This record gives sequence, structure tokens and C-alpha cells, in this order.
Amino acid sequence: ALLYLMTREQRAVRQQGESDMAGSRWYLRTTPLSTGNALLQSVDIEVSLHEDFSSVIQSRRAWFSAVGGQQ
Repeated sequence: ALLYLMTREQRAVRQQGESDMAGSRWYLRTTPLSTGNALLQSVDIEVSLHEDFSSVIQSRRAWFSAVGGQQ
């Protein structure tokens, strides 16, 4: 959900963070990808229980409009 609140400039930069939920510390990172299309942004989102991401639990790709919306 936070990706939707970020500006397109923030989504274009790799982000990393952590959160405590359900008695575990979760690590997350986003990696922007080139789409070859000036109208689209793409971001890979990875979640792990390991700070070094040696074992990724979940990986998803999200697509966003690169025009309009939040500046």
C-alpha cells in the first residue's frame, strides 16, 4: 500500500526497510525496473525474514503509471 502513496520519483529509487509483525521481524525491499515504456513504471517487491535476503519468502511485481497522479 505504501508504494501507491510514494511519488514516482521515490518509486524510481531502490528502497529497503523492516517491520515487526506476528512476532517476527520482516525485511522488505523494492527494486525499480526499466519497462522500456515512458508511460509505465515497474517495481519488484521482495519480503524476507533474513536481513541479507538470503531466502526470499515472497516476490511480486507492481506496475504504476509514470504520468499523472502524485508528483
